[in-house]
Amino acid sequence: MARNNGMKLATGKYVAFVDSDDYIEKEMYESMLKVMLENNLRMVESSMNLSGEFFFEHDPIAFFIQTIDDALERAKYAGFNSAINKLYEYDLIKDIPFKKGKLYEDIIFNSEVWQKLDKIGFVPMGYYVNPQQGESIQRSGYSLKKVEGLWVIHEANQNFMAMASTEKAKETLRSNFMNALLFHFHSLLEVKHLDPDRKNLKKMRKLIKKYSRFKFTNIYLLLI
Repeated sequence: MARNNGMKLATGKYVAFVDSDDYIEKEMYESMLKVMLENNLRMVESSMNLSGEFFFEHDPIAFFIQTIDDALERAKYAGFNSAINKLYEYDLIKDIPFKKGKLYEDIIFNSEVWQKLDKIGFVPMGYYVNPQQGESIQRSGYSLKKVEGLWVIHEANQNFMAMASTEKAKETLRSNFMNALLFHFHSLLEVKHLDPDRKNLKKMRKLIKKYSRFKFTNIYLLLI
């Protein structure tokens, strides 16, 4: 709701989000805005720094202009689903609110934003720093809210799949979603009281069966 209210009050041409327990490098927005303006882009993304761990070459002068398919191939890396490591043109997102009271609201937000784009700027610098310390909703114990969050991820994944046109992009999305499915399935098995009629487990199992009809089938999936 803070983000939604912020967008309603915003008067600038560009918008970015920073969570209260994170911080950014001082040159982040200057660097990203430069890439945006020089290449006529509506959104630019940076890499993330998770407790000192970087996911791409740390090169302060490197950047890439990516097609949607190329960008989708980064779905397995930290930051892909997030809104916090991106700079948006205000007009691009002003009519796309974050879903109230939902976990993983960033991913569904981005899946709707991406539908309006044909290219994305990517700066492989870990400008956005997430120390991953202390308590947060994401790092707390498994809950019904997290079960509901999986269906938000599922909706977003369907949106991204509809955009993908290459097999490599589709396979990255499939594999990434399978990882989420298996995590939530296993976590829910540990706290069965959250799903007394097994409705969510059955729905997850059906999706696991659907998405494991590819070449990556193992004994764990067969047991499920």
